[in-house]
Amino acid sequence: MILIYYRCTTMCIAGLETLVNNLTELPFNAGREFDVVSISIDPRETPALAAGTKREYLKRYSRPGTQNGWHFLTGKTDQIKGKTL
Repeated sequence: MILIYYRCTTMCIAGLETLVNNLTELPFNAGREFDVVSISIDPRETPALAAGTKREYLKRYSRPGTQNGWHFLTGKTDQIKGKTL
């Protein structure tokens, strides 16, 4: 699981780059032996933005079946910050 901003151009992108590079070194496959979850912590980011980011990183990872095992999620403010009781 990685918590990021999809629109970030510095550390978040570096985190995704490092993740995909490390995943390619593993003999296991995302979507088969494990799942990857990328979660935006910016409530202004949309599912469409997440889908575009997913397409880009699936292309970089380049392993069949990964589309069902690497999830790029977004949420609303209360979902991201948590609800106060």
